[in-house]
Amino acid sequence: MFSIAVCDDEIIEVKRISSLLLEYEKEKNENFEVKTFQNPNNLIEYVEKNGGFDVYFLDVLMDGLKGTDAAKEIRQKESHSEIIFITSSKEYAIDAFELNATHYLIKPATKERVTDALDRALEKLREKGDKFLVRNTSDGVIRINLSTFVYSESSGHYQYVHLSNGDEIKIRSKTSELWEELKQYPNFLQPHSGYIVNMDYIKNITSYGVNVGTFDLPISKNTYNQIKKIYLDYTFNKE
Repeated sequence: MFSIAVCDDEIIEVKRISSLLLEYEKEKNENFEVKTFQNPNNLIEYVEKNGGFDVYFLDVLMDGLKGTDAAKEIRQKESHSEIIFITSSKEYAIDAFELNATHYLIKPATKERVTDALDRALEKLREKGDKFLVRNTSDGVIRINLSTFVYSESSGHYQYVHLSNGDEIKIRSKTSELWEELKQYPNFLQPHSGYIVNMDYIKNITSYGVNVGTFDLPISKNTYNQIKKIYLDYTFNKE
């Protein structure tokens, strides 16, 4: 499933793009989760609270915040997404492509051009091969890019996931449930019953713990040699 945000202060354009996305889904046998916004500030607030989208359709000229400025804020929070600008003017095309935009559509966006832009965006996303952890929470659906997942620690019925940007996300899950989902990826390791770590962020492993820079995760002494071997094998094979 790909998540898509459509942001345009003209409701007619929002409906047009949403309708074309629905047609694309059916014709290409894709599965989209689409959310629409008429205010770029609302989009930014949503991203900050719930995580970003795979693809953004952004109008360049909107009240309150230009689409190119909204894209800059989005790029500061995540780099994996594909951005497609829609506008009635070519004036900001240079700014759009400086932000590594996938496409620049002139209104009214036709089915052919939206299809072409979306084909490009989805192809790029599949080439990147980003993996995500998706969870339903009381605040809505959150998507955690696993490349930013540093480590998780258990507390009660919750896991606190620490990200590379310093953020902490609380999800309802047992460690065993989270590990069942993450153990399929070669870069994840469980050094202790209440912790899971992304080995790409490990600085050092000693009999006292697994260091991830600012924190030492506990390690069971009877599994130290096994954990260290897994880490060294992973590091060697990665190189």
